[in-house]
Amino acid sequence: MKAPPGDDLSDRRAERARERADAVARLREPEFGPVSVVQRVLGVGRSRAYQLCASGEIASIRLGRSLRVDLASLDQYVADLRADRTLA
Repeated sequence: MKAPPGDDLSDRRAERARERADAVARLREPEFGPVSVVQRVLGVGRSRAYQLCASGEIASIRLGRSLRVDLASLDQYVADLRADRTLA
């Protein structure tokens, strides 16, 4: 038997379905990307992109010989740059 709309049970089921959909969406989004993403987003050269990673301004990890950038850290770096520009 189906619960009537607005019923507590149907609200909980809908919430669980949304949570599952959000979890699947997060799994599909990469957390790390190549350094070339930094170059494209910031409009900098390869050396500057690697300097930002080496200095820790943008978090990164090394997988073998490959350097991968934490995309959340890159987003935060861009947000900080925008905030600094609006305050100045």
